[in-house]
Amino acid sequence: MSTRDESLAALESLGVANVFPDSFRSKKLPHNLDIHFGPPEEFFLAPETQDVYTNGCLIPLLDDGNFGVVTFLDPVANNFVQMDVEEPDDSRTVLTTWQQYLADVFIGIAESDADDEGLAVIAQLIGFLHMDRTLQFMDSSPDSGWCEARAEFIASL
Repeated sequence: MSTRDESLAALESLGVANVFPDSFRSKKLPHNLDIHFGPPEEFFLAPETQDVYTNGCLIPLLDDGNFGVVTFLDPVANNFVQMDVEEPDDSRTVLTTWQQYLADVFIGIAESDADDEGLAVIAQLIGFLHMDRTLQFMDSSPDSGWCEARAEFIASL
Protein backbone atom coordinates (compact mmCIF):
# COMPACT_ATOMS: atom_id res chain seq x y z
CA MET A 1 0.00 0.00 0.00
CA SER A 2 1.22 3.45 -0.88
CA THR A 3 0.72 6.44 1.33
CA ARG A 4 0.00 9.91 0.02
CA ASP A 5 3.61 10.91 0.74
CA GLU A 6 5.01 7.86 -1.10
CA SER A 7 2.84 8.59 -4.13
CA LEU A 8 3.93 12.21 -4.14
CA ALA A 9 7.60 11.19 -3.85
CA ALA A 10 7.20 8.76 -6.77
CA LEU A 11 5.54 11.47 -8.87
CA GLU A 12 8.28 13.99 -8.06
CA SER A 13 10.97 11.42 -8.88
CA LEU A 14 9.70 11.39 -12.46
CA GLY A 15 10.70 15.03 -12.98
CA VAL A 16 7.17 16.06 -13.96
CA ALA A 17 5.97 19.65 -14.29
CA ASN A 18 5.35 21.36 -10.95
CA VAL A 19 1.60 21.46 -11.43
CA PHE A 20 1.34 17.70 -10.79
CA PRO A 21 3.00 17.69 -7.35
CA ASP A 22 1.15 20.96 -6.67
CA SER A 23 -2.11 19.02 -7.06
CA PHE A 24 -1.14 17.15 -3.88
CA ARG A 25 -0.71 20.44 -2.02
CA SER A 26 -3.68 22.46 -3.30
CA LYS A 27 -7.26 21.70 -4.26
CA LYS A 28 -7.27 24.55 -6.80
CA LEU A 29 -4.92 24.45 -9.78
CA PRO A 30 -4.43 27.09 -12.48
CA HIS A 31 -6.73 26.92 -15.50
CA ASN A 32 -9.04 24.57 -13.57
CA LEU A 33 -6.64 21.69 -14.18
CA ASP A 34 -7.89 20.08 -10.96
CA ILE A 35 -10.93 18.86 -12.91
CA HIS A 36 -8.56 16.83 -15.14
CA PHE A 37 -6.15 15.33 -12.60
CA GLY A 38 -5.30 15.18 -8.93
CA PRO A 39 -4.14 12.80 -6.23
CA PRO A 40 -6.23 9.62 -5.86
CA GLU A 41 -7.41 10.64 -2.38
CA GLU A 42 -9.80 7.72 -1.97
CA PHE A 43 -6.83 5.33 -1.94
CA PHE A 44 -5.18 7.32 0.83
CA LEU A 45 -8.36 7.56 2.91
CA ALA A 46 -8.97 3.81 2.66
CA PRO A 47 -5.54 2.27 1.92
CA GLU A 48 -6.85 -1.29 2.10
CA THR A 49 -8.74 -0.64 -1.15
CA GLN A 50 -5.46 -0.29 -3.08
CA ASP A 51 -4.64 -4.01 -3.12
CA VAL A 52 -7.23 -4.83 -5.78
CA TYR A 53 -5.53 -2.38 -8.13
CA THR A 54 -1.86 -2.43 -7.21
CA ASN A 55 -1.07 -6.13 -6.69
CA GLY A 56 1.41 -4.87 -4.12
CA CYS A 57 3.56 -3.28 -6.82
CA LEU A 58 1.87 -0.38 -8.60
CA ILE A 59 2.04 3.09 -7.04
CA PRO A 60 -1.07 5.27 -7.44
CA LEU A 61 -0.01 8.63 -8.87
CA LEU A 62 -3.01 10.58 -10.13
CA ASP A 63 -6.67 10.21 -10.94
CA ASP A 64 -8.71 11.90 -13.64
CA GLY A 65 -10.13 14.49 -11.25
CA ASN A 66 -13.15 12.30 -10.47
CA PHE A 67 -11.52 9.09 -9.21
CA GLY A 68 -12.89 7.36 -12.30
CA VAL A 69 -9.56 6.47 -13.92
CA VAL A 70 -6.37 6.18 -11.88
CA THR A 71 -2.85 6.27 -13.29
CA PHE A 72 -0.28 4.11 -11.53
CA LEU A 73 3.48 3.91 -11.81
CA ASP A 74 4.84 0.41 -12.36
CA PRO A 75 8.36 0.78 -10.96
CA VAL A 76 9.37 -2.69 -12.16
CA ALA A 77 8.34 -2.27 -15.82
CA ASN A 78 9.06 1.48 -15.68
CA ASN A 79 5.76 2.43 -17.27
CA PHE A 80 2.32 3.73 -16.35
CA VAL A 81 -0.88 1.75 -15.99
CA GLN A 82 -4.27 3.41 -16.20
CA MET A 83 -7.41 1.67 -15.04
CA ASP A 84 -11.04 2.44 -14.47
CA VAL A 85 -11.75 1.97 -10.78
CA GLU A 86 -15.11 0.38 -11.58
CA GLU A 87 -13.57 -2.26 -13.89
CA PRO A 88 -9.90 -2.62 -12.91
CA ASP A 89 -9.36 -5.97 -14.63
CA ASP A 90 -11.05 -5.04 -17.90
CA SER A 91 -9.79 -1.51 -18.40
CA ARG A 92 -6.01 -1.53 -18.13
CA THR A 93 -4.09 0.71 -20.49
CA VAL A 94 -0.31 0.71 -20.42
CA LEU A 95 1.50 3.92 -21.30
CA THR A 96 5.23 3.66 -21.85
CA THR A 97 6.10 7.34 -21.41
CA TRP A 98 4.96 10.32 -19.37
CA GLN A 99 4.30 12.21 -22.63
CA GLN A 100 1.71 9.56 -23.50
CA TYR A 101 0.00 10.23 -20.17
CA LEU A 102 0.13 13.96 -20.91
CA ALA A 103 -1.39 13.37 -24.35
CA ASP A 104 -4.32 11.61 -22.71
CA VAL A 105 -4.81 14.50 -20.28
CA PHE A 106 -4.30 17.12 -23.00
CA ILE A 107 -6.88 15.56 -25.33
CA GLY A 108 -9.41 15.60 -22.50
CA ILE A 109 -8.68 19.27 -21.91
CA ALA A 110 -8.85 20.09 -25.64
CA GLU A 111 -12.20 18.32 -25.90
CA SER A 112 -13.58 20.66 -23.27
CA ASP A 113 -13.58 23.48 -25.83
CA ALA A 114 -10.50 25.38 -24.69
CA ASP A 115 -9.16 27.75 -27.36
CA ASP A 116 -5.75 27.22 -28.98
CA GLU A 117 -4.15 30.05 -27.03
CA GLY A 118 -5.37 28.61 -23.74
CA LEU A 119 -4.27 25.13 -24.81
CA ALA A 120 -0.77 26.45 -25.53
CA VAL A 121 -0.55 27.84 -22.00
CA ILE A 122 -1.80 24.55 -20.55
CA ALA A 123 0.58 22.47 -22.67
CA GLN A 124 3.48 24.51 -21.34
CA LEU A 125 2.19 24.32 -17.78
CA ILE A 126 1.92 20.50 -17.82
CA GLY A 127 5.10 20.01 -19.88
CA PHE A 128 3.36 18.53 -22.92
CA LEU A 129 5.62 18.64 -25.96
CA HIS A 130 3.22 17.50 -28.70
CA MET A 131 0.43 20.08 -28.71
CA ASP A 132 0.51 20.92 -32.43
CA ARG A 133 0.66 17.28 -33.48
CA THR A 134 -2.19 16.45 -31.09
CA LEU A 135 -4.42 19.23 -32.36
CA GLN A 136 -3.74 18.15 -35.96
CA PHE A 137 -4.68 14.60 -35.01
CA MET A 138 -7.89 15.79 -33.35
CA ASP A 139 -8.83 17.94 -36.36
CA SER A 140 -8.27 15.12 -38.84
CA SER A 141 -9.51 12.07 -36.95
CA PRO A 142 -12.80 10.46 -37.93
CA ASP A 143 -15.83 10.42 -35.64
CA SER A 144 -16.26 6.69 -35.96
CA GLY A 145 -13.48 4.68 -34.39
CA TRP A 146 -12.40 7.69 -32.32
CA CYS A 147 -11.42 5.63 -29.24
CA GLU A 148 -9.20 3.32 -31.27
CA ALA A 149 -7.66 6.19 -33.24
CA ARG A 150 -7.01 8.09 -30.00
CA ALA A 151 -5.32 5.09 -28.40
CA GLU A 152 -3.15 4.53 -31.49
CA PHE A 153 -2.19 8.19 -31.60
CA ILE A 154 -1.22 8.27 -27.92
CA ALA A 155 0.80 5.08 -28.33
CA SER A 156 2.69 6.70 -31.23
CA LEU A 157 4.11 9.46 -29.02
